[in-house]
Amino acid sequence: MKTKQYSINLSVLTILALTIAFGIGNSSQVFADRGGVYTPHDINRDGFLDKEEFKIFIEKRRVKQEYAHLWVFDDVDMDKDGKISREEMSRSLNQEMRLRLEKKSRKPNP
Repeated sequence: MKTKQYSINLSVLTILALTIAFGIGNSSQVFADRGGVYTPHDINRDGFLDKEEFKIFIEKRRVKQEYAHLWVFDDVDMDKDGKISREEMSRSLNQEMRLRLEKKSRKPNP
């Protein structure tokens, strides 16, 4: 039996992860510029998510318990500047997507 292998471009994975996280496709608008994340969760419109905005993002997203360790503010905020940038958000989203894909690939085919 031949097994198909798929390669995923990380930028495509990032776009997919951002799409899932921010719910693109409904009324939400998300785009990034100059290292910032622009989303309905960015209440002060500074292009970053502070702790309170991040908390709202996590609550609305309803992160599954098995991925909660990826969404601790102080861990996502890699440069420790007190705000989440696009790169920091993308890193955590990519980690979650990798874990989800690994979990899915471990499931036996029926």
